[in-house]
Amino acid sequence: EDGAVVGRGPSGISGGGGGDVGTLTTGSGGRRFATCETGRRFCVETSRGTVEAGAVVHCTNAYVSTLLPEMADKIQPVWNAVLNTGPTTTRILRPNPDCRSTTDCCVIIFDPGFVYCQQRQDGRVVLGGFRQLRTNSGVGIFDDSVSSGMPADIEREMSEFLGRHFEGFDSVPIEHVWSGIIGWSCDGLPWVGPCPGRPGEFVCAGFCGHGLPRTFLAGAAVASMVCNEKPRQYVASFRPDLTRSGTSWQAFE
Repeated sequence: EDGAVVGRGPSGISGGGGGDVGTLTTGSGGRRFATCETGRRFCVETSRGTVEAGAVVHCTNAYVSTLLPEMADKIQPVWNAVLNTGPTTTRILRPNPDCRSTTDCCVIIFDPGFVYCQQRQDGRVVLGGFRQLRTNSGVGIFDDSVSSGMPADIEREMSEFLGRHFEGFDSVPIEHVWSGIIGWSCDGLPWVGPCPGRPGEFVCAGFCGHGLPRTFLAGAAVASMVCNEKPRQYVASFRPDLTRSGTSWQAFE
């Protein structure tokens, strides 16, 4: 599958750090990971050549089970739709003069948790969710590409939602509508740490739509583990354990 391979290289990612990022790099061969002749633990054949590594970190989020089949019932892909309006002086909430955020300092949740929205300081509204309108609430959809674009019934529902629930939004223009795939874990918590039963392999996935505030420290924690160091900050409940279970992707929790 297409993905990214990160390894040591002659040029640094930032300031000569000795890294190389290969985006859209295709992995080939029946076995993705095999012992290398040089003695390194892992050997990955890619469209850019062979990558040797002492450790592998699986950061494929919703698609993690394609390489870790034992994760199929632990992290599921979930379809999600989003739109944003144009700027407007109409407000969903009364502005808070003490708030320094670029938003109105809150997220409004509807229907029970399947729809959410947030308003920016320039009045733009980001409205998302609506997966309850898809079969099985969008769970199990790996590919969100649709030849005809966003499903018409969902785009119509999203377009009419703000005007139906908030006064003055009937005529606010919509700038963009898009969809994406969320990596949703069985218990609603990320999976960050060593892969059970796979020495030298680590996983950092299942952020349930909250990746931006969590992935920086999660990535740092896994990097420390790869180097056999104790993470400076780590949440024990994020540790991968195949006894973790649940179906949190079926409802907002």
